[in-house]
Amino acid sequence: LAGAVVGWFSISEKRREGLQKQMRRFKIGFIKSWKSYAFVLPTFVLLGMFMYVPTVWGLILSFFDYVPGVYSRPVGFENFIAVLKDPFFTGGIGNMLIFLVTDLFKALIPAVLIAEFILALNSKKAQYWVRVLIYIPGILPGVAVLLIWTKGIYGEMGLFNSILGLFGGKGVDWLGNDKTALLSLILIGLPWVGQYILFYGALMSVPDSYKESAKLDGCSWFKSIVYIDFPMIMPQLKYVFIITFITSIQDFGRVYMTTGQIAATNIPSLQMYMTLNSGSGYGRAAAMGMLLFIVVFGATLINLKAQKTYSNF
Repeated sequence: LAGAVVGWFSISEKRREGLQKQMRRFKIGFIKSWKSYAFVLPTFVLLGMFMYVPTVWGLILSFFDYVPGVYSRPVGFENFIAVLKDPFFTGGIGNMLIFLVTDLFKALIPAVLIAEFILALNSKKAQYWVRVLIYIPGILPGVAVLLIWTKGIYGEMGLFNSILGLFGGKGVDWLGNDKTALLSLILIGLPWVGQYILFYGALMSVPDSYKESAKLDGCSWFKSIVYIDFPMIMPQLKYVFIITFITSIQDFGRVYMTTGQIAATNIPSLQMYMTLNSGSGYGRAAAMGMLLFIVVFGATLINLKAQKTYSNF
């Protein structure tokens, strides 16, 4: 017993010495780099005020029945149970997954192919002007793009109905029809150029020697993309993947501004927004937000772990 006590205190002493060494190193480093810490401090203060505090407050609020300035009653997990029983919230999960898969496809595949096509041009001048012409539509605000598609393409006298009229067809309510609304929203943004500039810059850094060696070995253009370009731009692909994942789950604006809350396009984030605007559903809306946060946070951790594993490999 005495030996065990002595061993315990000796281990604690070693730990204390280790902590003291770490504190001394931190103090020395802080003194040497205090200007850098001073520049970084405002960023963390703003993050705390506008990101971390609201997140913690939302977590706390999800366990309360709360109406601002009226009452605040703890309800435990009742909000989460109510959310999981809400047919509008659970019923929109399928649509959310469809949007998620299609958004990931649109963000990755077309943008990479466009970057490859630009890079395949022999003339640097031609590459420059193609990049400029493709980038110009991206200057338009997202709301303006939605209005163009809603009124100019899917509208009663829009492009699609005009084409149908040329062949003797009748006009279709593309956004109001349950059979066409979901597909219509997926098509918004065609041809989905997305982050092609990011991929183009990444592809520019791929050594020419790799492709020349592959060409000598008889590797086709398509195989060169799959086995050389994709692995070399994997960090950019993972970045766009996780950003698109988060944006897709949170993006209720395209649904709210186009089709509203019809069942064919309803998604959980839109139901959260509508519940919050009801005036008495703050706690339930916070519970919805926490459930979506868990999904996004879990996907982010998986992506970061996969990126670390790939880097180690």
